[in-house]
Amino acid sequence: MSSWLGAWVLLIGLALPCPAAWANGNYSHVWVATDSLQYLPAGDLRSLLSQPDLVEILRNGAMYPDGGYAVDDGYGETSHWEPFHLTYLQWIQTNYSQPWSQEAAQHIAFLMGMATHGMTDQLYDGMYLQRHEHYDENRSNATPYGVDGSTDVCFAAAKGPMEVPVSWVPADDLAPLYATLDGYQVDPDTIRLGHSLVAFAITHATTEAADPAIVANYMTIYPWACGNQDNLDAAGSPPTCGPAVASYWQVLWARLNGDTAFDTPLLDTFFTNRSSWNQALDATNPESWVSFAMPHGLDPSSLGPDSVVVTRKGGAVHPVTVKVFYGSNSHLVNVKPVGDWEADAEYTVTVGLPLNDWKGVPLATSYTFTFGTLPPPIVETVETVEAIEEVIEPGAEEIEAVETTEAVEAVDAVEPVADVIEAGGDVGNTPDVVAVDTAPVVGKSSSGCQAQRTGGSAHPGMLLIGLMLVVVAAATRLRRPGRVDHNARSSV
Repeated sequence: MSSWLGAWVLLIGLALPCPAAWANGNYSHVWVATDSLQYLPAGDLRSLLSQPDLVEILRNGAMYPDGGYAVDDGYGETSHWEPFHLTYLQWIQTNYSQPWSQEAAQHIAFLMGMATHGMTDQLYDGMYLQRHEHYDENRSNATPYGVDGSTDVCFAAAKGPMEVPVSWVPADDLAPLYATLDGYQVDPDTIRLGHSLVAFAITHATTEAADPAIVANYMTIYPWACGNQDNLDAAGSPPTCGPAVASYWQVLWARLNGDTAFDTPLLDTFFTNRSSWNQALDATNPESWVSFAMPHGLDPSSLGPDSVVVTRKGGAVHPVTVKVFYGSNSHLVNVKPVGDWEADAEYTVTVGLPLNDWKGVPLATSYTFTFGTLPPPIVETVETVEAIEEVIEPGAEEIEAVETTEAVEAVDAVEPVADVIEAGGDVGNTPDVVAVDTAPVVGKSSSGCQAQRTGGSAHPGMLLIGLMLVVVAAATRLRRPGRVDHNARSSV
């Protein structure tokens, strides 16, 4: 082995997480940061983060927290969590003013990347790896790089090679912030070294992903975890994280611009197979869980029996256990049924007071969302029927003269909206049936890691049949995408 290759392998070993760590690898972190851009609405934040030079800085921020693990320094763990993100945010507010300069925009992009890393780890650990624990016989130590490093390789194999971001890290600015948060001292040169080392994890994932034998071996060892990395139906997989991450960016952007109220919508909700329908019944299987991400990191000790209540349609309460997965100041909440969900039932989840964020700010609004254990409904509306009648009433002679594309447009104008089932109704009768699990995850690591429409024309004699098929398809488009205490964390 050449001295250069030996040094490279040593650096890989330093940069990769320990085998017992949980969470995404850094290929996944950087991929999610870039993917999340598409979920931002048009506006100032999207315009800022989409600038090519700032995309590179965003990608650097997405790698940054794991640099602390690469050099065995505690700054890495702190960097995963909202208290440090807000400390950095306040530093930006203190040192810059609106309109944000390009220099300020660089720090904002780095902050958003850092927040991406922390949020993605929570979603991945709290939902995806919980399912891995259920389905896979092997656990974290079955390969030299653990489940997180191995699944990162499998995801790289699915998505293709990734270029390592051109390095950018504001080490001199970040180092003093750790002391202001909790008195922790870290040298800027340590931060620079950690950031340079962790980039090798991306090189490692891309290199191993190019070897089919290595990928096949990881697939054998972790058949579920490696086999579902690119599966949108697997809650917490990297491709499912983008909507929540983009929503969290908007929360941080609002806070950066002076809005600190705890009243923004949930970041996202998560169900089996991306659908709020056909929820699994079996309470012993994590597929039965309903999960959601809060806009602020939480104080789990503030949860009372009425903070999260699940009621069946009609008002009957179903007992649940509520788990703020990583404890203080984390965002992901898993709702687990106590006893199986009932078949062919519709439920409403209500999130409300008492509930505070980790800074003691009380929730200013309640949230509701629905799910069901029955198939998605087929909705026929009066408007849809009227649209059909308008097309077919003139008589067969006129129908023969109508182009298929015009018929599709007529239906599209009144097509049922998929979001009609999003909001739950008022819920009454909510006795104390919530078991609140506020214990942190012990021994786990935080991070350490549409419907298609076919246009065209058809033979006039087939128009009526085609029109009816379009209406049926439109009426069934209601499968909606559902989209550690910190002392216990070590990471990727």
